[in-house]
Amino acid sequence: MKKMKIHLRDERINNKFGPQSKNLASIIRGFKIGVTKYARQNNIKFQWQSRFYDRIIRDEKSLNNIQEYIINNPFNWEYDRNHFKNYAPGLDKPLKAC
Repeated sequence: MKKMKIHLRDERINNKFGPQSKNLASIIRGFKIGVTKYARQNNIKFQWQSRFYDRIIRDEKSLNNIQEYIINNPFNWEYDRNHFKNYAPGLDKPLKAC
């Protein structure tokens, strides 16, 4: 079976939302590409955090909620589902990476 080659240029033209080059998502994408490229070229061990959710702050209430989360998050880490104790109950410190 012959594979079809799709170019990004073609996808931008056919995108029902129009070209995706001058918006916030494209700026963030370009930033992440640049940082990743720099890290690889300079042999810097680096990777983007997985399970990360970005969000646009649209009003004062949303800003206040996010600020409160940032302030309180370190205090809640021990109870977080991603905390190592929740993966391996009984451990008092994380396992060292190989």
